Amino acid sequence: MKLATQWGRDNNFQPGGRSGSAGLILFVMIVSLALGAAGGYAAFRFAQPEISAAVDDAGPDAADLSQALDAALKDLDQARAEQAASAVEVENYKAQVDRQAADLDAMTERLAAISSEAQPPQDNSAALETLDRERDALAAENDSLKTNLAALEAERDALSQDAGASEARLAAELARLNDQVLPELTAERDQLQRKSLFMLADQVKLQSQLSAVSETKAADAARIAALEARLAETERQLKAAQQALAARP
Repeated sequence: MKLATQWGRDNNFQPGGRSGSAGLILFVMIVSLALGAAGGYAAFRFAQPEISAAVDDAGPDAADLSQALDAALKDLDQARAEQAASAVEVENYKAQVDRQAADLDAMTERLAAISSEAQPPQDNSAALETLDRERDALAAENDSLKTNLAALEAERDALSQDAGASEARLAAELARLNDQVLPELTAERDQLQRKSLFMLADQVKLQSQLSAVSETKAADAARIAALEARLAETERQLKAAQQALAARP
């Protein structure tokens, strides 16, 4: 039963390289209950093969739920770390864009000041060309940062949407486990309890019958031995009588 959605994400931002993961910590409740049900099964295991087989079948279900829990918790931790890193990265980009916007404003003011100063035209021209190049480079870098910032914000929004969708799916799975799986496990456990009690009662009854048969067999054996002894004595007396008759003239 696959209960977790996974995304992979590189630590360095790549526009369009969307990834992430999310899960529900509430899933712990379901797995704990399921494991409790499995423990209830184990308490009723004894010599009868049918009950042992049923308990063995219930074991893998609890193990699968436990593995799904571990995966969901890892995914949730990873998603939280990635979203936190994404938020920090967005704030860093915003701060850098703001700084460069301020630098552009300052450079524009410098250009205006140089243009208004009474200096030889050739000196103003060289300074203006230098500032123009610096301003163009800074503007290009600022545009690149804005593009990356927009992509990063889109990435963050996509991660939030994916996390919400995964939580909705896990919430639905949680409801299914509550409404279907746990009642089925509980009903099966109760059925095994009743069956084990019936079989234990049958076992006690059979043991009682076996004891009665053994006692009857012992009594019959004693009676047979007494009859055999009487028969032997009768045969001995008969033989003695026959010999006595034969000895008469």
